[in-house]
Amino acid sequence: CEFTVKVKTNTAPIVLLPRDTTLGSCANGEICLPVGISDQDNNIVSVQATGGTYDQSRGIVCVNTANGGTFVVTVTATDACGATSSDHITITTALNLPPMVDFGPTDTLFEQCAPTQICLPVAIADGNNNLQSITTTLGSYDAELRAICFVPEGAGQYCAEVVVMDSCGVSDTANLCVTVIASEYVGLT
Repeated sequence: CEFTVKVKTNTAPIVLLPRDTTLGSCANGEICLPVGISDQDNNIVSVQATGGTYDQSRGIVCVNTANGGTFVVTVTATDACGATSSDHITITTALNLPPMVDFGPTDTLFEQCAPTQICLPVAIADGNNNLQSITTTLGSYDAELRAICFVPEGAGQYCAEVVVMDSCGVSDTANLCVTVIASEYVGLT
């Protein structure tokens, strides 16, 4: 007696997501990450995403991170034989904090016999450490002194505007005017 048995084997699909990640977010919105899905038997019948939206045509999963925080996304693929595979990723987003600039307490009246450098203390902070630029309309910013320094041309009023901008394009501005008066030499005999 002889008989033939046909056995069809099935291999479960494979789902691959990137490693858990922390991202800085300049704007509230959607973050999309690649998803690798394959099946040796080419018989995937469904792909489900929880915590995000799967886009089959682009091979990505997208997550709405409007309020910042931690998001867990799971993608599961099922084949025609009922075999499944899934992977998950934890995405942590930190919303951008705006930079801040302010002149510290300082004198606004300077008396000089000859023009010498004046440094005005300035406080600059950026909660995300993504400060991109510091510009001033008067003199230059000295990072070591944490001050705007300039040499006046003589007596008069000098106004400085300092603008700090982060990598998200968010900026803050501070203004300060100082007055320089000329002092007369006094001769002692």
